[in-house]
Amino acid sequence: MRRSIAFLGFILLSLNTLSVEASLAEVQLTTQAPAPGCGEPESGSAPVMATLSLAEGESTRLDFGRSRKSDTLEIQVNVEGCTFETGKELRVKHRQFRRDGAAIPNEKISVSAVTERDFVILLIKVDPKGVHPGLYTANVGILDDKANTFRLPVQIGVQFDRWQLLALVVALLVLSIGTYLVWASSATAMFPSWKSGGKVLFGIAAAAGVFYGTFWRDSTWGADASQFFTLVAASITAYMASLTASNVATAAGERRTEQKKQLERPE
Repeated sequence: MRRSIAFLGFILLSLNTLSVEASLAEVQLTTQAPAPGCGEPESGSAPVMATLSLAEGESTRLDFGRSRKSDTLEIQVNVEGCTFETGKELRVKHRQFRRDGAAIPNEKISVSAVTERDFVILLIKVDPKGVHPGLYTANVGILDDKANTFRLPVQIGVQFDRWQLLALVVALLVLSIGTYLVWASSATAMFPSWKSGGKVLFGIAAAAGVFYGTFWRDSTWGADASQFFTLVAASITAYMASLTASNVATAAGERRTEQKKQLERPE
C-alpha cells in the first residue's frame, strides 16, 4: 500500500514538473525580442534592410478597356527580415510606360508605396485620357534606404474607346460590300420576297459575333491600324457565309417545292 502511494506521488510530482517547464517555455516564447525595425541597426551592426517580394496572386496589370476614367492599381508586396512602421511612405520610381511607337506621358502616372507592419502597398494611379490604345509596360521600383531594391514590371492596357463610331463604320461596310458580293455571285434573287430579309438579320448576327470576339473582348484593341482592316474583313466574311448558307437553303427549298408540284400535276 505504501509503495502504491509513493508511486502515485512520484507520478504527480513528475506531471507538475513537466507543467512548470512547459509554462516557462511558453513565457520564453512570448517574451522573445520582436523583429527589428526596417532601417534600424541591430546590436550595433549595419541597419536591417527589408527584403521585398510580390505577394502570391497579385496582379501587375491594369486594364482600362474603353473607359477613360482614372484608376489605381494596388499591389501588395511582402516584407521579410524586419517590420515597418505603419503608414510611412517609401521612395518609389518608375520608367516611362511605352509600347511600340507610343508612350504614356509621365504626368499621367503617379506611383507611391505605403507601409504596413509586414507588407507594403504599391499604388499606381493612371489617367488614361488622351492615351493611344495599346499595351504599355514599364518597371516600377521601390528604392528606399530601408529596403533592398525591388523592381516590378507593370502593364497598362488601353482600348479604342469610340466603339459606337467603329460599330457604325463596320456595319455600313459589311452591309454594302458583303451584300453586293453575295448578290453578284448568286444565281438566284437575293430578296425574292419581304420574308427573305430574315437572312440578312442572321448575317448581321454573324458579323456582330465577330465584332464582339475581335474588338469587344480585346482590352488593347486599336494599337495598330491593321486591326481595323482585319476586323472588317472578318466581319464581311462571316456575313457573306451566313447569307450564302441562307441562299443555298432557300434554293434547295424552292427545288423541293417545284419537284413536289410536278409530281402532283395530272398526266
